[in-house]
Amino acid sequence: MALASTGGAHVIPSDWLVNDCPEIWADDGDTHRYSWYQPAGLEFADKPERYDGYLSAV
Repeated sequence: MALASTGGAHVIPSDWLVNDCPEIWADDGDTHRYSWYQPAGLEFADKPERYDGYLSAV
């Protein structure tokens, strides 16, 4: 938090106009690509781990 609060260098999403989850980010002349999804696209489990805790609270 201390590092983020200094307002130093930060990256800007380059493909935000065409992608709802930007993968290409630019900073001071460098470009970084992040792949947020699995190779086959989004894959959902039938019962993710956090789903069980939610049902026990209801």
